[in-house]
Order: sequence, then structure tokens, then C-alpha cells
Amino acid sequence: MDKKTIVIILSFLISSFIFYPGAEDLQKVFPSLPTSKAEFNGTYLLKTDNFAFFPITLFFRPYFKKESILSKKGNFSRSSISLSQLNPAWWEIRIRLTSTGNYACKEGKRAYTGDYSFALLWTGCMEEDMDDYLIYHENYDLLEWKAQEKSPDLLHNLASPDFSGKPSLDFHYIFRRGKNLHFDFKVDSFYVPQNNSDHKFYLTLPASEENTREALPSDYNAYVEQGSNSIFIEEDIIYLHSIEKSYTWKWKRQTKLQEQKKVVSFKNFHKVRVEISITPHY
Repeated sequence: MDKKTIVIILSFLISSFIFYPGAEDLQKVFPSLPTSKAEFNGTYLLKTDNFAFFPITLFFRPYFKKESILSKKGNFSRSSISLSQLNPAWWEIRIRLTSTGNYACKEGKRAYTGDYSFALLWTGCMEEDMDDYLIYHENYDLLEWKAQEKSPDLLHNLASPDFSGKPSLDFHYIFRRGKNLHFDFKVDSFYVPQNNSDHKFYLTLPASEENTREALPSDYNAYVEQGSNSIFIEEDIIYLHSIEKSYTWKWKRQTKLQEQKKVVSFKNFHKVRVEISITPHY
């Protein structure tokens, strides 16, 4: 018997024994090995506890039921996962936020102006907890902080080291809404002018649309002028591969106070860029 004939016979025996009429037969032969199927680019993969992934070409495709964790359109369905080992054990999260802005406070004829820029990096991870997620904070860095403020007499101008406060990212949590995971955070701030002015105003810094845990001095979302501060990730995607998304917006607000014979006004503006990456780990 030549080698070609032997190969054909072995191929037939293997396909009849393992793959026909479906992966369910493998469970009958090896009941201790639970199986599940996933379809990637037209190729089925068989996953077991003790075996690696076995590519099963389209030649055997008719023998499988349509129970893949990916639909024909490539959409992921968590409800169709039959084995926890197909799920990531945890996800690495990185949030980088950069912002530039300025402010101006006028007390009658006296004016204080300031501008600033900063970059923040939050790193951590999350794991699935039943129908929810647990968030773990790993590290937080203020990568960049530059600020300056000019006084009315120009004799008490301030630079970054003179500011009594610095921005810091307060990441509250991630929650599910529909099919998306929404991020809830805000950047903690301080009061300005930093000079000895008669009035102090809270310098509003970036916040996500879902920030509701702590009340800000004003409705932040109402003053988003351009872009969107709705920060979310499609939940299904994080079970398939790494994802990176970025969001940008501009925010502006002006406040006026009438005090006896003078008007006190405060203008606050900033633009923001948020970059989020989520990487699954198995």
C-alpha cells in the first residue's frame, strides 16, 4: 500500500471519528473534555481543556451546527459562550487625557488671566464579576503640567510651581448601559485666581458625560460646545481583541455676578482629548 493511499484512509478515519457528525461526538468519546466552537474568517476552531486549538477547514463545515460565538456578520454574543476559558481572564486599561485651557476673572477694572496644559495617565485593570466588572487601580501619573497666571499689575505673575493645586484624574467606575460600557470620571481641580483676588472661582476641568457621583459647580455637559464627552466602549469587542478609541471635545462657560457698582465675570475654556485602550489577557 503506497503512502498516498494510507494518507487518504487515515484522513477518512479521523474525519469520521472526530468530526462527523459534529463536535458533540467528541464529547461522547471524551466526556471529560468539554468543547466549544468559534468561527474566525471561515475556519472553525475546536477548543478543549487539554488540547490546543485545532483548525478545522471548511471541508468539515457542514458537520457543525451554527453555534459559533461569532455570528455570520462577525458580531459577538456573550450569551452563546459555553466555556469560561474562551473569555479573557482580565483586561488591561489605559486612559490618557490631555487638555489645554484658559480662564479670565474680571473684578471691575482688575483682571486676572491664566492658561494651562496638562497630560494625565491612568492605568489599571478589570475582571468580570458575574454580570458586572471589578476595577483595579494600578497607577496614576501627571505626565505634564504647565500653568501661568497674570495679575492686574503684572508684578505678581505666577508660574506652574506657584500654583497651590494640580489636576488629578478621579476615575469612578465603568458601568453597562445597553451594549456599551461607559466610563465615569472627572479631573479634580482647584480655585482661581491663585493671586490675592477678592473672588475665587472653581476651575472646571474635563469630565465624562456619565460623571454623576459628585456634583460639579455647574452642569458640565450643558457647556460642551464641540465634540462629545460620552466615553464608552462596545462591550462585545473587548471579548474579541484589543481596542483603542479616542474622544475630543471643547468646553466653555462664562459666569457674571453683579455686586453693587461693579460686575464680576469669570470665563473658563478648555479642549480635551481622551485616549482609551483595553487589552484582553487570557
